Amino acid sequence: MLFSSLKGLKILLGTILVGLLGGAVPVAAQDDTQPGLTIYNAEDGWEPLYNYTYWGQKLAGENVSSSFFEGNCGLNCGNFYGGSDIIGFDQGLIISTGKVKDIAGPNDQTGKSTDFWKGSTSIDPFLAKISGPGVRHTDVEWLEFNFVPKYNTVSLDYVFASEAYNELVNQPNNDVFGIFINGEPASLVPGTNVPVGINTVNGGNPIGTNASHPEWFINNEQGENGANLNTQMDGLTRVMTLTAFVNAGENNKIRIAIADVGDGMLDSSVFIKFGSLRSFPSVQPGPGKISFARVGTPFEIDEKDGVVQDIIVKRLGGGQGTVSVDVYASGTAILDKDFRLEPQTLTFTEGETEKIVKIIVINDTEDEREELFTLKLVNPTGGAVIEGQSEILFKLIDEPEDHRYRIGLMSAAYTVKESDKVVRLPVWGDYPSNVWYCTCNETAVAGQDYVAKSGRLFFSEDSVDPTIEIPIIDDDVPEGTETFKVKLYNPSTRAALVAPYEAIVTIIDDDE
Repeated sequence: MLFSSLKGLKILLGTILVGLLGGAVPVAAQDDTQPGLTIYNAEDGWEPLYNYTYWGQKLAGENVSSSFFEGNCGLNCGNFYGGSDIIGFDQGLIISTGKVKDIAGPNDQTGKSTDFWKGSTSIDPFLAKISGPGVRHTDVEWLEFNFVPKYNTVSLDYVFASEAYNELVNQPNNDVFGIFINGEPASLVPGTNVPVGINTVNGGNPIGTNASHPEWFINNEQGENGANLNTQMDGLTRVMTLTAFVNAGENNKIRIAIADVGDGMLDSSVFIKFGSLRSFPSVQPGPGKISFARVGTPFEIDEKDGVVQDIIVKRLGGGQGTVSVDVYASGTAILDKDFRLEPQTLTFTEGETEKIVKIIVINDTEDEREELFTLKLVNPTGGAVIEGQSEILFKLIDEPEDHRYRIGLMSAAYTVKESDKVVRLPVWGDYPSNVWYCTCNETAVAGQDYVAKSGRLFFSEDSVDPTIEIPIIDDDVPEGTETFKVKLYNPSTRAALVAPYEAIVTIIDDDE
């Protein structure tokens, strides 16, 4: 095969590898002129290039923001540079069952390894989904972080490598690796549901015998037709790109995990390309499952507020074709007398994943105090099924005006600069009472321009009035002025919202 040969100057450990990209040449045996990987790990200090926050920021790419990041890293995690002609991309994150600096070439040892856990074993619940129940793991390493994608699909570029190639190919209890999106394995052999590993991507044992997906494998073992890449790893995959469906605009979780199996020798590693966690829109296969988005206690509505309440209905697990569902109401509160529904049939077109049904309260002159009604999803069409939260209970409150507590925002408009990184909205209220709040996109997008927030605020004699704090995402992207909405809703029994109970927040892009 052909590789671009990076001709440059090796500089002492701890400095940056600088090189010039040359033309494509046939792969030859290693020599001292080949460039190598520059690898940083805990030996070089945790700052500024070796820490969880840095990794989260560097992995997040187009239309993705990252937040909470954790792991159990030591000498087995690090950054690498200069990998274009070796790994297939220039720089990224390494996680290994051994010491990451041992990954650098040349491949002059048949099984260079580090057994950190000295025979201690455990069962990692995530990796057990791949290796199978009961298989015990050692040298388990993992990293995990939350991310917010703009769209419903993400992709990530990676390479798996191991010293167990080729002698342990097609043997039981090989090292196990996985990238998990929201708990499910996502690092699969392209076009299959098979997790990437030593026994699923290889050139056979011996080479050419009983190979599995050899089109994705590069042999780097010492001997004929091998050891051409400047790394200790005896074999590695070509660059693979996983794709997975996720929840757009919400926190999702990615976990990268790897472990030895059987013993702590013959280390395996995974390389993750910086900036390759990208988000893009796509239609998820299948007609989908329909449910209410809200789950929880009865939803209280005060008749005298003349409320128009938006109830979200989601289509999950599929977006193909046109499907519909009816919204059926029953209870002591009567449809078209105490409230109206608009619409009563929700139709999702191809790719649509969210619809809204409006509850419009009719404020009459009758003293009814408290009535109940239930909304239920029925009659799905187009192959869709109803699954999850299919019913919601509502309380319709009709309290006399002088019996109610008042709750409201201090202002209907707030302005914040990106560099301020947070906007604060004070809320006032009579006690004892409580109210729910949430954020809604306008021209600003949650996860891209600000962090979506929702929750419940309480007012009591012994507490100060609460403040809603919304983090603002300060990026380097020129965006102009954008807005989002913060609103109060669903006040507690005998409480009423007083205007303003919605506010527009304007974000000023002050990037220079």
